[in-house]
Formats: sequence, C-alpha cells, structure tokens
Amino acid sequence: MSRPVGGLLPSLVRKGHFFTRVKNLGWLMRNWKIVEAFDLYPHPPTKNGFQPEFYLVARLRDGRTYETGYSSLEVFHDLLSRSRIFAGVPIAYHPKVEALIKSESSWKKNPKSSQVLRS
Repeated sequence: MSRPVGGLLPSLVRKGHFFTRVKNLGWLMRNWKIVEAFDLYPHPPTKNGFQPEFYLVARLRDGRTYETGYSSLEVFHDLLSRSRIFAGVPIAYHPKVEALIKSESSWKKNPKSSQVLRS
C-alpha cells in the first residue's frame, strides 16, 4: 500500500511497484469497462483521527489496480446500486469487512456475487 497523505491513503492506480495518484472515484467510473473485480479490505490506521471503514481495491483487466479508502460501506453500496455500470462485478470481502457488513443491518450484500477473502 501507499504512504498516507494527510493521514489518508490517496486514490491511486498501481501496476506492481509503480503507481499513479488519481483525483477521485471519477477515474474508476471513466474506466468501468476494464474493472474485473472488487476486493474490500480493512483500512490501515490513519494518523489524523478519521478512519475510513474499508479499503477498496478494484482489479483491472490489464493487471493494474485502483485503490482507495472508503468512509462508509453504505456509500459504496449506494454507488453500486445507483450506477449499473458495475452490475455483475464480483466483490470479495476480507473477513473483518464481512463482520462489519453483518453488523450493519442497513447494508445488504448479494451472497451470490461475493466471496470472503482469506487473511
């Protein structure tokens, strides 16, 4: 993972050890056709007191990854439900994120399109 900027990890596109910072989720939305899968991990600790709920890794068909912190599982769910461009993209959950989802009654995941990541 990248070094935190202002306590938060920046959104970035990575290929091996090389990465490019991107401004925001707009990059992912513009490149939706090459998204292969989403992986959700616990977010690393931050220094500024603001702690996102999870870290999103979008695996791309060309071998790169898009990586960013998300402040809320509900916000991510809203993105997926409002934007049909990611319909059918598999989502894998780290066990700690899976436990967080189970504890939040407002966030329902589709078990047919997900799997739990091994730690």
